[in-house]
Amino acid sequence: MTPPLRRVVIAGASLAGLHAAHALRRHGFTGEITMVGDETHRPYDRPPLSKQVLLAPANGVPAVALPIEPSMDLRWRLGAAAVALDPRHRRIHTADGTAVDYDGLVIATGAHARRWNGPGSHLDGLHYLRTLDDALALRRRLAIAAADQQRVLIAGGGFIGAEIAHAAATLGCHVTLVEQQAQLLGQQLGVPVGNSIASTLADAGVTVRTGTTLAAFDGDNHHRLIAARTTDGTTIPADLAVIGLGMLPATAWLRGSGAVLRPHLLCDRYSAVAGMDPDGRIVAAGDVTCWPNPVFDHRRTAVGHWSNAREQADNAAHNLLAAPADRLPYAHVPTFWSDIGPLKIRSVGMPDRADSVTIIDGSLPGRRFLAAYAHGDRLVGAVSVNRPRHLATMHRLIAAQAPIQRLDELSTTTQPPSNTLLPEGEHT
Repeated sequence: MTPPLRRVVIAGASLAGLHAAHALRRHGFTGEITMVGDETHRPYDRPPLSKQVLLAPANGVPAVALPIEPSMDLRWRLGAAAVALDPRHRRIHTADGTAVDYDGLVIATGAHARRWNGPGSHLDGLHYLRTLDDALALRRRLAIAAADQQRVLIAGGGFIGAEIAHAAATLGCHVTLVEQQAQLLGQQLGVPVGNSIASTLADAGVTVRTGTTLAAFDGDNHHRLIAARTTDGTTIPADLAVIGLGMLPATAWLRGSGAVLRPHLLCDRYSAVAGMDPDGRIVAAGDVTCWPNPVFDHRRTAVGHWSNAREQADNAAHNLLAAPADRLPYAHVPTFWSDIGPLKIRSVGMPDRADSVTIIDGSLPGRRFLAAYAHGDRLVGAVSVNRPRHLATMHRLIAAQAPIQRLDELSTTTQPPSNTLLPEGEHT
């Protein structure tokens, strides 16, 4: 018999975890809510870590803490990560050797930075950026690098890598960015956005090396980083390296629990964790999850973005409390933004699923444009660079699974769909 829902544990003191707690209270839950987190910090906003925090003056760091009303009456178990789930006894075990019992569980453990395990991984001078502590440590180290005119290597040319590269160059560091794709973000967003980012980084003084990837780090006799070697045989001098090789969902603690890992935590369309007893009251939200998204033909979707963390948390909390007949499916159009120097990039939908790109507004040379992404004749994504006009309409059209022909409703300057706007060999 399913016990009454009196105690909810949220594994992950993250944006998704905190928003789930907000949603539970908003939906009328008055019982006990316990937040379990691996960091000692209460939930904070991650997007500023690679921008405002790194560029903050020495006498202050921007506030990144998320607002928490005392009336929410949350219990906190911070600094002790969840290490095991026992669904039979409705219990999670934490790294400090204790256990926390629940009637309902929200899994929001997010993701962690993919580590470099190759040659030189032990050297002093290697940094990652995922947590607030990571950002503060990197900020201190970049300040030293700028003062001493040191050389900084960014391994990985995704959005985070590009943001860090531009920030480091702005501080006065000598920066080289290495990316294995032939075009920055080519597979994800195609040539227009990739060229805009590459040109902006070059303008800031960043050396961009594409078509090669990290092979090894070299150090001196004191185990300090002195250089990186790439797969094309080049040696790049470096005093500091930031490794941006992507994120991995934080699911190791769920192994053996019955949860389905792909490698993200698989959920059904109601945000309930697959592989569990349907009466087990276990839901999940945020970067840790994947689910069949009805907006994109129920294809399995994993989205590591701020908007998904909030919206899926709300869906998960609602469905945790709701009777089966009242549960709501989770349909989501991803949204994302990135600021890289003067570029304000805004994305909706799933541009990486496109096989053609159309510039429907603005100018590529001026780095002010709106690009529409289609798969076949269907609109699947849109990206603006300093040109956010029409994005709300694009979001609505993507949610409605509209054909690309509907763009005639909003086009001001157009050019025909062209695969030449996608990198060669990367038409998906």
